[in-house]
Amino acid sequence: MAIGSMSYTDADGQSHTGIDAGRLLAEDVNQWKGKLTTEKISEVINDYKTLSAKYQDKIPNTEYGKTVQSYYDIYSFVIGVLTPDSEWNEGAVYQLSDEQLQDIYTIYQDNMKKMAEEYGTTPEKRSYLENVYKR
Repeated sequence: MAIGSMSYTDADGQSHTGIDAGRLLAEDVNQWKGKLTTEKISEVINDYKTLSAKYQDKIPNTEYGKTVQSYYDIYSFVIGVLTPDSEWNEGAVYQLSDEQLQDIYTIYQDNMKKMAEEYGTTPEKRSYLENVYKR
């Protein structure tokens, strides 16, 4: 079932499913393999903002297949960091300053510490969660 739900969009905007889609998607995403630096994150966010400004209604499948698909997980990570206690909100990306972008890992660690304090019901659990989130 997981293979059937795997989806890949090619540079022509065509959607593909199945085993080949998974392989193609892995190959596409591996462009970003390695340490996720603030420079890489900035590149992703700036590219997404540029495409969103160019295609105000919706980024077309051709653009998604050419670029966005390869880095969408990174883009999603940033939104998750910026909105840890709320619904998915892409608007958070557009309010993100360059300074905040450079401090994304500090924001992430602060959010994880806050979650550890909120959800850790004992000092031991809080300590454990803080150590897990530091990784």
